[in-house]
Amino acid sequence: MITISDRVVVVGGGWAGCAAALMAAKKGSQVTLLEKNDRLLGYGLVAGEVYHGGRLTICLEAQAMGGREIFAALERVARYRGLPLSGLETALIYDVWAIEEEIARILRESDVQVRLETRVREVIARDGEILSLVLDNGEQVTGKVFVDATGSAGPASLCNKYGWGCVACINRCHVFGSRISLAGKMGVQEGAAIRPDGRLGGTGQGVNILKESLDPGLVRDLEKDGFLVIPVPADFSQQSFELPKTDLKTLKENLVLVDNGMAKAKSRPHLPLQKLRQLPGFQKAVYFDPVGGSKGNCVRFLAVTPRENSLLVKGTRNLFVAGEKQGLLVGCSEAIVSGLLAGLNAHRLAREEDPLVLPRSTAIGEMLAFTGELLENPEGYKKRYSCNAGVLGQRFQERGLYTLDEQEVEKRISSLGLENVF
Repeated sequence: MITISDRVVVVGGGWAGCAAALMAAKKGSQVTLLEKNDRLLGYGLVAGEVYHGGRLTICLEAQAMGGREIFAALERVARYRGLPLSGLETALIYDVWAIEEEIARILRESDVQVRLETRVREVIARDGEILSLVLDNGEQVTGKVFVDATGSAGPASLCNKYGWGCVACINRCHVFGSRISLAGKMGVQEGAAIRPDGRLGGTGQGVNILKESLDPGLVRDLEKDGFLVIPVPADFSQQSFELPKTDLKTLKENLVLVDNGMAKAKSRPHLPLQKLRQLPGFQKAVYFDPVGGSKGNCVRFLAVTPRENSLLVKGTRNLFVAGEKQGLLVGCSEAIVSGLLAGLNAHRLAREEDPLVLPRSTAIGEMLAFTGELLENPEGYKKRYSCNAGVLGQRFQERGLYTLDEQEVEKRISSLGLENVF
């Protein structure tokens, strides 16, 4: 049996895991990042959007705290900055084909050991402390502190139970093995989102179409402006039930596409392909993610881990959690920011320092504390939370935390003495 000893081990190579690994390494820890798939970034490879409204606030805070590397990578592969669509006025649309190599490069430059196609099978723990992880091949990976960034989608059995079966989403569960939760393996009782019909989980909110399968004239128009608004009948497809009110009219009456390197259909959980192909320019349309976008979408938020505001998993001594599983938070921006904090605190704990809890006078601190409070009540699991809308977006407004002014954010962070924590 081969044993590898690392001070910080991050499991899950999505946005949260990459951010956690980068931050822990930046602070001086030896870091190994384990990802079961053959690519990094997970849903980040199909999302393509950051910085919407209050999401820009938390990202500006993270940068003011010193965590600029990932955001600089996003800027380098940006396709568009701000689109004249409700909710996307401040957004950065990044190229989903280019972002992975940018992130892989900065991880290499930070001496993070990235191990792809490496799936954790079991967790060896004692008295709430992880001692080592057992991989599918029997190898053990030891560490002092661990970060669970394994996400909340799948495994395939739950996609069958709560969704439409496997829709061949970016997780590719069948090929590389199902998702496992480090916290769950330690016996931590995890929750799950509850949909209006009582089923567990939440569904993906967009379908990505290969631009190469669309009419060249349509693609030229899409790439010229970054988006297309195409009128469609009211019964064209199922709509999202969680849209900001300002978006409803445009999104219900039109097919809205955003150019993230693919053609992303906004806020439509699925689109019957044959109906889509009846639209001019879509006669040869092909879905990239999910492949089964005619019938369904991925099922997510099936694992919500109880945690402290430092992101330490409750009931454990050396496990932090990051990403959407730490609080039903939707979006790449939220995943990145939670990953940065989890990585920082993993490093601090490895050095036997107290983890950092960000004050509620910051948007990030309020995001974590407020969603943590909401999830203490079963009713809290009936919603998904976004810094851009809903109760969390409203909370930012009420507490005077929402701002798009970089200088105002820098002044806030400086006044709290947090400018170099990341």
